[in-house]
Amino acid sequence: MGLFNWKKKNKVSLTKDEEDTLRMDQQLLSIAAAMNAGNDLAESPLSSLPGFKRVPPLIYACAVGKMHLVKDAINNGSDINETDEDGKTPLHAAAEGGYLEIVEFLINQGADNNRPDKNGVLPIELAKSKGHQSIVDFIA
Repeated sequence: MGLFNWKKKNKVSLTKDEEDTLRMDQQLLSIAAAMNAGNDLAESPLSSLPGFKRVPPLIYACAVGKMHLVKDAINNGSDINETDEDGKTPLHAAAEGGYLEIVEFLINQGADNNRPDKNGVLPIELAKSKGHQSIVDFIA
């Protein structure tokens, strides 16, 4: 559902800045989705950037703490336990960023909180290393 349909359906008034932010978020999510939709990045200018990594849209949304993007990604078919190139899941991203609301949402939707990344690190360990005690308490 597009931003303006959502606003109309939910009878929400947003400021111009809020609309611009939502529009930008939706564009970033669309770009991330296109990059991960099987497009050939081997020939993309992005692939030549140092440290460039493919980031699935749901993981991106969790990493930046945008709940509306998290829900959009899931509603559009993203796997709640998908991984990036480092084996991190959306739950890793949300736990590391300190986004308790997103962590709660992911776990309630069935995210695996016992799945380590490629280095054997669990989401709870990332939260603890970043000082996000409320997330540690919730996951424990």
